[in-house]
Amino acid sequence: MAFGVRCWETENLTVAATCTIIIKLSSNACWSQGLTGLKDMTADMEKKSAIHVRESQDGDRNFVFHLSDNDLFVRTGRQLIEACQLNISIDLWKQELDLMFAYVMDWCGKKHIHVRTCLCEPRRARLVLHFIPKSDGFDFDLADGITELDCYLSRNFKNVGLVEAGQIPWAEMERFVNPNLFFVIYGEHPTAHATVGT
Repeated sequence: MAFGVRCWETENLTVAATCTIIIKLSSNACWSQGLTGLKDMTADMEKKSAIHVRESQDGDRNFVFHLSDNDLFVRTGRQLIEACQLNISIDLWKQELDLMFAYVMDWCGKKHIHVRTCLCEPRRARLVLHFIPKSDGFDFDLADGITELDCYLSRNFKNVGLVEAGQIPWAEMERFVNPNLFFVIYGEHPTAHATVGT
């Protein structure tokens, strides 16, 4: 009896949300001469079967992703695991970021006598919170509150990353804030800012 190489084409290769790789095998299995039971094998192959990627055993093993447009991606088992962990980390970061924004919005509401607007602007590896006082000049009470808030955010929202908070004047906002990157967390939207000071 001759032994041959067993091979099959994969029709669908997807990474599920649970980070399990699912492969649906086609009935185009080819076996060399001398093997029997091909009919039973192809029926089993029609079922989806999960491949478990174990870091200890499959960390250095290559996995080939063949997309419908014939692009090929090769990733090691370790890279697949890291991508899944990163996805979990991103979800955790987004969840904590939402909680931090809700906390800042609530804090601004409690300080509404002092806070006109709170803007958030991403800058490289950090988020910058800009607090604009209702007063025309620097608000020392607001500055004290921002310092306490800054300490609270760094202690309680560690997964968000570096957050910087400061006070800026409404009339000179364009000196401190990139108009294409910021968003409003609390208060007035500065779209009407172009008319300020005229």
